[in-house]
Amino acid sequence: MTSPTVPTSPRSEKVPFYPPRSTLWHELRMSLAPKTPGEADLVRRQIAIQAGSTRRLWFTMPPAGLILVAFYVGLVPLPWLLAWWFCMSAASVSSPLLRRRFVNCPEGATVREVARAARIFVVFSVLVTTLWALLMPIMWQSTAQNYNLVLFVVIAASMTGSCSMNAPHALMACLSLVIYGLALLLTPGLMAGHFSFSMSLLSTCFTLIMADHTLAQYRAHRQLLTLEGERQDLILDLTHAKSESDFARERAERASHAKSQFLANMSHELRTPLNAILGFSELLETGRVLEQPAKSMEYARHIRHSGSHLLTLINDILDLAKIEAGRMELDEQEVDLRNLLCDGIGTLQPRAEARGLVLESSCQPGLPRVRADDRALRQIVFNLLSNAVKFTPPGGRVTAFAERIGDGEIAFGVRDTGIGIAASNVERIFENFGQSRHDITTAERGTGLGLAIVKGLIEAHGGSVHLGSTPGVGTEVTAILPAARCMSQTKCA
Repeated sequence: MTSPTVPTSPRSEKVPFYPPRSTLWHELRMSLAPKTPGEADLVRRQIAIQAGSTRRLWFTMPPAGLILVAFYVGLVPLPWLLAWWFCMSAASVSSPLLRRRFVNCPEGATVREVARAARIFVVFSVLVTTLWALLMPIMWQSTAQNYNLVLFVVIAASMTGSCSMNAPHALMACLSLVIYGLALLLTPGLMAGHFSFSMSLLSTCFTLIMADHTLAQYRAHRQLLTLEGERQDLILDLTHAKSESDFARERAERASHAKSQFLANMSHELRTPLNAILGFSELLETGRVLEQPAKSMEYARHIRHSGSHLLTLINDILDLAKIEAGRMELDEQEVDLRNLLCDGIGTLQPRAEARGLVLESSCQPGLPRVRADDRALRQIVFNLLSNAVKFTPPGGRVTAFAERIGDGEIAFGVRDTGIGIAASNVERIFENFGQSRHDITTAERGTGLGLAIVKGLIEAHGGSVHLGSTPGVGTEVTAILPAARCMSQTKCA
């Protein structure tokens, strides 16, 4: 059973909640130069909303401008009108390309990318807004009041549309108000006459109304974007929580399944020596074999071997319980790894020869002794060698090795030419009660505690254990002790 993959967010990192509403100056600064991922994501969304509201407007502006030019032909010099129309049309036609190339930012864009896009957006928007606001001083007529009234309506309508479309972006909304407001206020104000004075007053009132309306729209957009960001973060949190829950559930199911297998294996492992002890003890108890000393010695030997095997199983369980409870106490002393590997090989040599295996050691010359628990390291070596001998087919080779690596760390372990372990089983091979798939291919089934104990014992020394395996090629298990445990002044024999 493979572990589920926790899905990742489409953004490179989780963007925090948008910053709370603050002073106007902070809002203006943030809309041009965001400083945090949350501010950048907010500005990116503000620009995207503004782009959505003006998507088709850019293609209707040149015809609308041409109608105005035709309306004022004869009142305003034609070169001025054409120059204005060509500039406005060029800006309108190039806007979609400019946005696609420089302004539009994908979700997950960096703060720097969003700040750059915001500056380009503001500069271009100010240019377009200024071009439309220039209609007021270009086309204002001191004697044709009807034309001026039409011009006022056109500029007021442009101001309304510009403020509404730019309302999501604080700085651009403010600049639209200022640019159009100055055009509406100054152009009539510079002209003499009752009509011009009335238009200036009307423009002042209209600008104030638009300022209040734009501020309300900005706040509404700001709140909607904040809620949208919080909703997305909540969805992201729920997605990760569900994935983590599924992952924890599958791990619990795997652990439960492994423990069930362990109990089934352990019941067999315990029954076998116990049945042998009870059976041979009953035979001795009858007294019928006392006349046959050879038989009595054989039965006693079977009882001793079964008792030793039973004691080993119980010790493994107790050691694992100590490791899990964090009560593993180390009796540290100087340990000669070369001798330790040779002792392990000597213990398992008869079993290896019976299986037709070559059992050898390979120690780096000049290897220093280590400060460690001798019994714990012997158990590590014995467990690794036992596994290698168990799962290596006849004619194979098992090598116990020790060497110095990296920054003075000591690596020791066992490599074999056995059947190997599938990649899907490597992750759980060190779990408590975890057995790799190759257990079912041999007549010897273990309890599943050997490598879990190895991992616990080496970690109790501050080290780590690593396993590399290729099915059909072999397996290498390496235990690494930190450099601090090296006794540089003493070398292995």
